[in-house]
Amino acid sequence: MKAGPEEHVEHAVERIAELERTLASRDKTIAALVKRARERQANVSTAFGAGQAAVALHATVERKTAELWAAKTRLEDEIAERKRSELLRQQLESSLADSQRLEAIGRLAAGVAHEINTPTQYVGDNIQFLSQNLGAMLEVLDALPALLAGHAGDADTRDVLEKLERIDIGFLKEEVPAALSQSQDGVARIASIVRAMKEFSHPGTKEFVDFDLNHAIESTLTVGRSEWKYVAQVERDLDPNLPKVPCLPGEINQVLLNVLVNAAHAVKSRLSVERERPGVIRIGTRVRGGCVEITISDNGCGIPKEHFKRIFEPFFTTKPVGTGTGQGLAMAWSVVVGKHGGAIDVTSEVGLGTTFVLRLPIRRPEPGGGTVTEGAKA
Repeated sequence: MKAGPEEHVEHAVERIAELERTLASRDKTIAALVKRARERQANVSTAFGAGQAAVALHATVERKTAELWAAKTRLEDEIAERKRSELLRQQLESSLADSQRLEAIGRLAAGVAHEINTPTQYVGDNIQFLSQNLGAMLEVLDALPALLAGHAGDADTRDVLEKLERIDIGFLKEEVPAALSQSQDGVARIASIVRAMKEFSHPGTKEFVDFDLNHAIESTLTVGRSEWKYVAQVERDLDPNLPKVPCLPGEINQVLLNVLVNAAHAVKSRLSVERERPGVIRIGTRVRGGCVEITISDNGCGIPKEHFKRIFEPFFTTKPVGTGTGQGLAMAWSVVVGKHGGAIDVTSEVGLGTTFVLRLPIRRPEPGGGTVTEGAKA
């Protein structure tokens, strides 16, 4: 029967405590030997005997001390290694739990998007129907006063004319079409978000397929809108003739979202201390040297030079606790470089911003054939 995570943690804690008790015991032994040496030296009556005893005891103490310090060093190293292993295990368990939770949320989001899609479609169709037929109804209402004016002596006719005056046909002719137009725009926006959610949360294929990266970027911007819309303007420069690229769509979507969210967070961090420059995120695509390049740049806080070598390490993050897992860029490297044989270039200047360039081969490469290049300005 396999022990659960709690039992592993308990065992590791007990082992660490045991090693620390051993170290404390050996420290006491060293202290006792030193004390005994001093006592023996004080009790020796002759100078010769004292000297011999002191030399012999000193040698013994030196040897025992060296042995104990060596054992202490080994135990300290073992404790440190066990603590590192335990921390890594906890991080891996946390990452796995996050991945499972996100997978469940993704399935839920796909189901919710499907459920929203159906009523959105018939609401949109009904609004379109009203818009198409409203003009004819308003024309009839507009013609009624003139038509009924010749029969104003009739009580029923006067009642109808009074009602027509109260409803203000002129106002309705202006505002009702505008209201329907805004409703159509809102429904179209909902439909766009739902489509993006369905595409983004759809279970990814494990086979490479020809993928429209421009469309993927637009879907990512829609899904991640809540992250950037309050801190930055997004400027697009997408090549309309960009060829499709063999990709794992679900994983590339996640990479784009990770880099976009990082850019938004960097802009937000910079705006917290300096608001003179408005936040801007630029996204562009182009073909270069047999690859499609996706460039995502921001005018955020930038990456300190001392952090540059670690940005692709799993679990490395400079974000506050609860806002970052340190997995986003590690995942980007794994997908772009490891699985797609592409490359990632990064340049950054503290206080001015960061640029990520993702390169994906137009022809499917051998797995693991990519590179990562990094550069920073002091």
